[in-house]
Amino acid sequence: MSAEPGQLDTTAHLASWEANADAWIAAVRNRALPSRRITDAALLQRIAHRPYQSLLDIGCGEGWLLRQLGGTAGRRLMGVDACAALIEAAAAAQQDADFVCVDYDGLAQCSSLVGMSFDWIVFNFALFGAEADTAALGFALAHLAPEGRVLIQTLPGGSQEATSCETFAHLPGEWTPMPYQLRSPADWQRLCAAAGGQILDSTIVCDDNGVALSILMEIGP
Repeated sequence: MSAEPGQLDTTAHLASWEANADAWIAAVRNRALPSRRITDAALLQRIAHRPYQSLLDIGCGEGWLLRQLGGTAGRRLMGVDACAALIEAAAAAQQDADFVCVDYDGLAQCSSLVGMSFDWIVFNFALFGAEADTAALGFALAHLAPEGRVLIQTLPGGSQEATSCETFAHLPGEWTPMPYQLRSPADWQRLCAAAGGQILDSTIVCDDNGVALSILMEIGP
């Protein structure tokens, strides 16, 4: 991965997900991403520390998180993603969650979400610099249940916003390079403020050697 200042090509970012859907599904379900074993566990632990009966996963991909959380009677689980192939795979693998294909610009108009509120709304590596990120986070904050929280897991950034590109060279299969935006801590604070929220807690997730793998942030109104 390389990083340099610039603006994210949103069209290319979304197109890369469509192109990489099958390879991504295989990589996640075959546990081909070693770092995800740590970041996934950190996310699940954070979710479990607050009682909840409802959770919305925005940018849910092939649905791994909701499968991990499924099986509890009375718990309402929902996932949304802009990539139709990933949503189809998620829905085919789980019966006790609802999945909807919608992009971030369409969240506010999505009939399946009208009038809904959630104890947790999660963005797991799903806010990477698109112009719609502010609106998506604002939507999430507006659809929290009382005492609910938005939970963001993202890649660590540098001292300033920069554009990077994931080539997936370390993974088997054929991949299309994926551009994305890295945000600095100050950029995240500005994004949350613009969306009407604030960072309530921020934790760096590291591997056994102390290398930072992700940042977990709890966001509230």
